[in-house]
Amino acid sequence: VRAEVCFSPKTSVGYDVTETSLSRPNWKVEAKCADGYTGVPKVTKCKQGLEAYELSGCEAKINCDSPDSTDGYLVTERNTVAQLFDVAVSCARGWEGTAQVAPCAASGEKYSLTGCSYSTLTCAAPKSTDGYLV
Repeated sequence: VRAEVCFSPKTSVGYDVTETSLSRPNWKVEAKCADGYTGVPKVTKCKQGLEAYELSGCEAKINCDSPDSTDGYLVTERNTVAQLFDVAVSCARGWEGTAQVAPCAASGEKYSLTGCSYSTLTCAAPKSTDGYLV
């Protein structure tokens, strides 16, 4: 007779797991993504006793850095984690085009800004008016 018990997987890196019951009739295991991970965690019960249950859905967060220069862009950073990327961008006054932003591919890389170029059609106020009556 085979025991009706699921085992823990060999690794649970990326997950915070709560094992309430590993016996199959009353099986209850819950998981959430650990700090530094993101996604929608899923716990799959073992198909038969004496097998490991499965964890899926969480992946390491990819943390993007800001670009060295944002000249020509108006940038609002709400979330710089690539999987949850939420950065709003538009062309700054005196610049034209269609502003675009793209997340990085690996942690520590910078996200990219493209699409804006200095306008030769629009006059922009100088950064400083010191010494002038405007």
